[in-house]
Amino acid sequence: MYTQDFHKQLIERRKSVDKLLRNTSAAAAAAAEMDEKDETSSSSTSESKQKMCTLQQKWNMLWRLSLDMKKKLQDSFATLLQVDTLLQVDTLLQVDTLR
Repeated sequence: MYTQDFHKQLIERRKSVDKLLRNTSAAAAAAAEMDEKDETSSSSTSESKQKMCTLQQKWNMLWRLSLDMKKKLQDSFATLLQVDTLLQVDTLLQVDTLR
């Protein structure tokens, strides 16, 4: 249950993160165009771009891990349902043979 809640929260936050990354990327590009001649601004702009890329990579890694975990949990749950069904059938067969 905890993992499902976590994944739902990630889905809700993904839109905000995507919007933030787009807005920050656009702002960094605009600042880079305006301050091309100023070396200090250029340095801070490239630094912010680097931080933005790092943030985006970490978010994407977290997103992929969450999807992988969700898939594994769904597969495990499906397996448990199959085992439970088999156990019920086996129990029914044993009851029938005892009669």
